[in-house]
Amino acid sequence: MTEAYTDIINLPGPIHDELFLRRHPPMSRQQRAKIFAPFAALVGFDERVRAKEIQYERKAELGPDEEWALSQKLAKLHNLTANSRLARENNIHVRVEYFKICIDPESDAYMDKGQYVTTTGRVVRVDSVGQQLVLEDRTISFSDLYRVEAA
Repeated sequence: MTEAYTDIINLPGPIHDELFLRRHPPMSRQQRAKIFAPFAALVGFDERVRAKEIQYERKAELGPDEEWALSQKLAKLHNLTANSRLARENNIHVRVEYFKICIDPESDAYMDKGQYVTTTGRVVRVDSVGQQLVLEDRTISFSDLYRVEAA
């Protein structure tokens, strides 16, 4: 088996004339690799590998002082956005850090661990009955909030 291609292994590559080289310029290794990229044998494999690289952590519990400070900020936001007219006039923008639970059923952290996510947005309302902070593009449960700051 080791002698299978010994007669051609060290031969130089083909020699092409000028016309051929103009029509078919030599490709770099990177360009050649791109040609075969769409033929991935394991569809979705790269996404699954990236999903496994995500670092999840347990939800941190706020201390009594932190909880009180957060509730004071939410009460102040509630007063500034008590109705839609006030919310539009005051135009309050905040930076919110909150806990987002892992919802990937194939992950070891599924519904147990998560990530802390930071987002900014305009406060639409603070729903004290539903226990939610409503921003323009998302709704965040009070129980998931970690930090709320002016943006």
